[in-house]
Amino acid sequence: MNSPKKDGFHPAEFLIWLGELMFYLCKGLRVGLRWIYHNTLRHYKRRIVVLSKRAFRRTKRTLQHFWQRLTAPFHKTADGWRVVRQKMALTKGQPFRVRMNTLSDAMQDGFHTNAGLVRSLFNLCLPLLAAVVLAVVLVVVSQMNSGVNVIYNGQVIGVVNTEAQANQAIRMVQSRMVLNEGDDVFTFEPTYSIDYVDSSAIMDEYQLADEIISLSGDSIAEGEGLYVNGSFFGATQDLGTIQPVLDDLLNSQRTGAEDEEVAFAESVEVVTGLYPTANLQDGEDLAAAITGTTQEDTYYTIQVGDTPSGVADALGIDYDQLLALNPGCDQPQNFIAGQQLLVTKAVPVLSVQVTRTIQYQQEIPYETETTNSSLYLQGTNKVTREGQNGLADVTARATYVNGVEVSRTVLTTTTIQEPVNEQVTVGTGTVDVSSGGSGSFIWPMSGYVSSEYGDSDGRSSNHRGMDIARYGGATGAPIYASAGGRVIYATYNSGGYGRLVKIDHGNGIQTWYAHCNTLLVSVGDVVAQGQQIATAGSTGNVTGPHLHFEVVVNGVKVNPRRYLP
Repeated sequence: MNSPKKDGFHPAEFLIWLGELMFYLCKGLRVGLRWIYHNTLRHYKRRIVVLSKRAFRRTKRTLQHFWQRLTAPFHKTADGWRVVRQKMALTKGQPFRVRMNTLSDAMQDGFHTNAGLVRSLFNLCLPLLAAVVLAVVLVVVSQMNSGVNVIYNGQVIGVVNTEAQANQAIRMVQSRMVLNEGDDVFTFEPTYSIDYVDSSAIMDEYQLADEIISLSGDSIAEGEGLYVNGSFFGATQDLGTIQPVLDDLLNSQRTGAEDEEVAFAESVEVVTGLYPTANLQDGEDLAAAITGTTQEDTYYTIQVGDTPSGVADALGIDYDQLLALNPGCDQPQNFIAGQQLLVTKAVPVLSVQVTRTIQYQQEIPYETETTNSSLYLQGTNKVTREGQNGLADVTARATYVNGVEVSRTVLTTTTIQEPVNEQVTVGTGTVDVSSGGSGSFIWPMSGYVSSEYGDSDGRSSNHRGMDIARYGGATGAPIYASAGGRVIYATYNSGGYGRLVKIDHGNGIQTWYAHCNTLLVSVGDVVAQGQQIATAGSTGNVTGPHLHFEVVVNGVKVNPRRYLP
């Protein structure tokens, strides 16, 4: 897969930038020189001119002297050759021997007379010669590398960069040469030496492995082999067989997404080289082995009483892994006795890793806000507003191996619906069961007491509550919870109470509200002190509409007056 091109610095942009830089540098230099001239040089112009001329003359004399010393040996040599030519001209027409003697005498006189000249020329040429020799050595050395000679039976069979490379090549040979029972084992124990060799002579481990195999004496042939994580998997003489199989495995996982990355999870190499013919497979057989699996799918049948976490513990696998293999199995409708759970998934020889960008919606969990209220008794939690999860659009980069997600990195999260936090009121109120008139309770209905606790007609003591009535009739009058608590009874009572509400306030205390016309609460409701729970009526055994109010402490009906303000 082609990787996206990285942003670079375009040559045209570089030239424009360089031109602008030179422009501003020149402009700054011009401004600086002008400032120096106006603030310094013009005040010392005459003196500077004199000093400059003097420095120029001295520099000129120094350079002339240096040039004369540099060229003097060559001028003197030229003069000497002119003298030799003049002497040779005088012997023109004379015998060859005479001319050679004349030349020899002239050369000897020149060397004796100009011995210093020879030394000067030698001193000048020697550094130049040394520089040339150094340059040649550097060029030669730059083309050389230090390498490790692999020596077997006294002969160098190859050169590698390191001894570790040679050992890797030996392991490759051992993996390629799969021996049958009774076959002679080919042993290769080389020696090593370090030398400087030309870079082009250095081998890689695959080339060295081919050289070693050629020494084994076995029948060998050119083929292509597959290496997985550096280990030999198999080889075939049918060249061009392996790569199409690998490409098909990768293509089977592609979806065509623009930014999708598909590759093998393992390091996979196809190496063309020499292999023992005994170890070469048919192309189709090798292709089948490459696309095969190292283990098959295994399943567990759910038993009655099983739970997902219990199954994971019993089988010794991670709970998250069980959920990944069986999405949704943590839901009761998907975890039913008799169904099968995938415990281990078939593992292919080559795992395909896919990384792609995914988009999905995700719930944003709501939070819970609590407030304390003495209107509710301690231990009471009243949900005053239901929480609602929010919703967000999520873009993430997910990685899958053989179709199973193994990692996910969230790139962006955009909230499209804010969560609504749950509000819970925590009761802090208490009820004192030992004292009356403490203000822990309030009157459950406005009106007057038509009958006190203990008598129903002023003479008997069988009345176990307090009757509250209203002038003009109490039907439909609101009835309120005398204290906060939980509704434990809210229905029609056939024992004479009519429509009855019972509220448990904790600490063994209950309040009863009888003869109601309508009930406004249900069993399980949490009510606050002063919350309307019913309307007054005349249901049950009554002579007229009123509220019959009882206070029950630890199962005993007591006088409500003790608890009302």
